[in-house]
Amino acid sequence: MEKVVIADSFEQIHEIYKKRYSNQRLFRSVKFKDGKEPVFYIGVPGLYIALAMSLVTIITVYLLYQPFKWYIWAPYLVAAFFLFRISVKMDKVRQVRFMLWSLFSAARTSIEKANETAGEDRQNHLSKAKELLEKALHWADEPAISEQIAEIEKAL
Repeated sequence: MEKVVIADSFEQIHEIYKKRYSNQRLFRSVKFKDGKEPVFYIGVPGLYIALAMSLVTIITVYLLYQPFKWYIWAPYLVAAFFLFRISVKMDKVRQVRFMLWSLFSAARTSIEKANETAGEDRQNHLSKAKELLEKALHWADEPAISEQIAEIEKAL
């Protein structure tokens, strides 16, 4: 049987995501169910929410020690509202990209295992890789993912 080729574009996108998003040590948005299957929590508070909350707390304490002026508090509250909205979206984007990197890595590992084995075990690894890449394609419209799914379908 011929080996499944890992497309260069898929390899490049995997390396980009690995470099930028694989190092989530604090506020990790993934837990492992049964020790093996990752479960991602998209939209939970993360690093950017923590930073925004700290900044808003510091500014609020400072403003509380100043005499009350509505023309200072009104823009501050509006700015705090938009700061929290933006930080929630930034956390969500980072969490989705971390999930994509994890799916890319798992699919790449399955493809490598499939290239080392033969028979029904090979088919299981390839179908698992295809399933992971289809999940990733649901979240990100990347041509590299579609190209790699096409390579896997040739081998199936």
